[in-house]
Amino acid sequence: MFTLSTGTALANSKGAGGFSKATTEISSYQTPVSNLMKAIAAVIVLVGAFNVYFKMRASVMVIC
Repeated sequence: MFTLSTGTALANSKGAGGFSKATTEISSYQTPVSNLMKAIAAVIVLVGAFNVYFKMRASVMVIC
């Protein structure tokens, strides 16, 4: 009984350590991934803005 509870306690401590390590590693990726997403969003916005600009420029505008 004692060995079972000791084994369970050791397994729980290793699992908690693994989760802590994984959380730390994932948190270290947050800033680079955030910057990458912002760069991708900026490119999408620029492409959309140029698309709208060229479509407006090519269309016939009727002013009454």
